[in-house]
Amino acid sequence: MFQNLIRSSIALEKPDTARLVLDDMFRFNIERSDKFYNRFIKLLMTKKYFQFVLIVHEMMAADSIDISDASIWSCLLRSALETNSTDKALAFFDVIDTQLGTIPTQMDYNNIIRVYSAIGDYKNSIILLNDMNQNSVQIDKISYNT
Repeated sequence: MFQNLIRSSIALEKPDTARLVLDDMFRFNIERSDKFYNRFIKLLMTKKYFQFVLIVHEMMAADSIDISDASIWSCLLRSALETNSTDKALAFFDVIDTQLGTIPTQMDYNNIIRVYSAIGDYKNSIILLNDMNQNSVQIDKISYNT
């Protein structure tokens, strides 16, 4: 029931209602599994509710939910980028790059390069381009900011 309410709230573009339902799930100690959170984050991403995705991540941490799905880390990385949460974006990429045992996707690399560009860290952008080549991740385009 709670999941359907949340799904409907997001579909109807009422994220505040979804947040109230989620808060009620906490208050009444309704189980929230990793699958529940993963679906919820992916749904939020379809509507570009980036700030809400980061809030849900905090709720997952409060529930001691481990994230093993690389696509969820990619969603968190994009959300941090879009909300100018540089430190979080760097931390999320670090998890993708070093802790999951997977190679970051082209989109992950693009997103973290955008973070480095925004903070003026061009040296790390170049390092990441080299990492992409070493990991056989195709570079889709290079743009230069002047």
